[in-house]
Amino acid sequence: MSVLSTGDLGWIQIGSFVLAGLLCLGAATALCRVPHPGLGPRTAPWLVGQYGLGMVLAGVFVADPLDGFPAGTPAGPGEVSWHGLAHLGAGVLAFTALIGACLVAGRRFARQGERGWAAYSVASGGYFAVAWVALMVTAGNPVAMLGFGAAAVVGWAWMSATLVRALRTG
Repeated sequence: MSVLSTGDLGWIQIGSFVLAGLLCLGAATALCRVPHPGLGPRTAPWLVGQYGLGMVLAGVFVADPLDGFPAGTPAGPGEVSWHGLAHLGAGVLAFTALIGACLVAGRRFARQGERGWAAYSVASGGYFAVAWVALMVTAGNPVAMLGFGAAAVVGWAWMSATLVRALRTG
């Protein structure tokens, strides 16, 4: 997904990273003001905020072209620039925070006896973690890339559903 920020239409992906990050920072602010059963009063807003910050930084520091994308780029990983390295660091910040938020929420939901929400949270964070590690270990294997794309959807779905739940129950 990050290489979509390269090329002529890269501004669209850059904008989506920044906008998504700003929305998460807003959600973190809202979570600080609303009591939210299941998420924890301090940890969840902090993790959601870290995820948002990582997304904004991923938009500011653009990924390097690689593996034929954008068109005309040679196959293979290519050289890593300073902004490509900063983009990777932003991803580490964002992804670690998202996984942590899922697991923290899962533990909290389990303590409250909400087994469905607990399972959903832990499964979402666990799948994201496995897909992220698989992507890194396989160095861009197409199956791992698809799995990670699906994990991004799962992560956003969890974030959206959990935030809606927090605002409705708060």
